[in-house]
Amino acid sequence: MNFDLKRCVEQDDGKCVTRDGLEARVICVDRKCNGNPVVALVDNGRDEHPYAFSKTGFCAGMSGRDLRNLPRKRYTVMVSSFGDVINETFTCDTRKEALEISEGRTDVVGIYVWKQP
Repeated sequence: MNFDLKRCVEQDDGKCVTRDGLEARVICVDRKCNGNPVVALVDNGRDEHPYAFSKTGFCAGMSGRDLRNLPRKRYTVMVSSFGDVINETFTCDTRKEALEISEGRTDVVGIYVWKQP
């Protein structure tokens, strides 16, 4: 699974997780150094500790600390004109968008929430 630094900083406010499941937040992406310009604080449940990472989220010597993006919530609106047969789906990024698609329709079977890495 690849780490998308741009998404982390611009869409997730610097929030991410480590490969071993700890919460982290990127606080610097332009540290002056050779190879590891990203600095993130990793929360061990009690304290936050700084670690240096490559732009791809790699933490040298500690693969469990490699960074991963937060999973995305997606919403799928399932529509059926034939009872049990799903003949149309719409995938949305927000709950509001899913509700807007569903509004006024009598053929909506359900709205499902799923996480996308």
